Amino acid sequence: SGGGIQQHIEKTVYFAASDAPLTEDQARKAPNTLHIPITIGGVVPIYNIPGISKGLKFTGEVLADIYLGKITKWNDQKLAAVNPDVSLPDQKIVVVHRSDGSGTTFIWTSYLSNISLEWRKNVGKGTSVNWPVGIGGKGNDGVAALVQQTPYSIGYVEFTYAKKNNLAYGYMQNAAGEFIEPSIESFAKAADYAVVTLPRGDENWSKVSIVDSLAGDIQAMGAYPITSFSYILVYKELNVLPNMNEAAARALVEFLWWAIHDG
Repeated sequence: SGGGIQQHIEKTVYFAASDAPLTEDQARKAPNTLHIPITIGGVVPIYNIPGISKGLKFTGEVLADIYLGKITKWNDQKLAAVNPDVSLPDQKIVVVHRSDGSGTTFIWTSYLSNISLEWRKNVGKGTSVNWPVGIGGKGNDGVAALVQQTPYSIGYVEFTYAKKNNLAYGYMQNAAGEFIEPSIESFAKAADYAVVTLPRGDENWSKVSIVDSLAGDIQAMGAYPITSFSYILVYKELNVLPNMNEAAARALVEFLWWAIHDG
């Protein structure tokens, strides 16, 4: 997302894809950008704890404290309290995060900012942040690989990468108090409950957020709390692109029509 947004601003690509909408500053640099919400998906905590498969339960507070460096052991009492039936090891947690600009990071840090005042004040949200602790991996694939290779590690990726790499992933507590398994169904529930007013394609999308809408919604039963849109970013007038020609413009419009309606 970070690289794609920058290339979109610099007009070196025909279109970009991002899990984060353009900020107001980015939108000023790329006027007349259309945001096309193309999919809905989720970001999930992944971990490598020998002998423990998917389904470890996490609260937002626990995740924030892990990524703040306040929870450092897997058998910390806050984590043990929500996993009473799991024998958690007395091992140091290895924190993994993205090293590059990332819409996945934007979604993850938006969620942590809603949950933790300390996170919001000291780290904040964005496609790139100053991480208090941890090691970085480039791309979802890089984070997935680091977690796979590193016993007792934790990271975050888009759900499809967790499934593709057969990684253990956690169940997240939502505002209704339920621990929700990430799935197409729980992402759809999140979208159903989210009170999100979608602007016109060429208007300001910087405040559009399923994550923010779900924060504190105790009625959102069955909704996975770290759910978001993914966007295609494309200029409303394709002739602003220096390398655009009529054939390429027609092909791009046909592709976008297919992606939105049939893809």
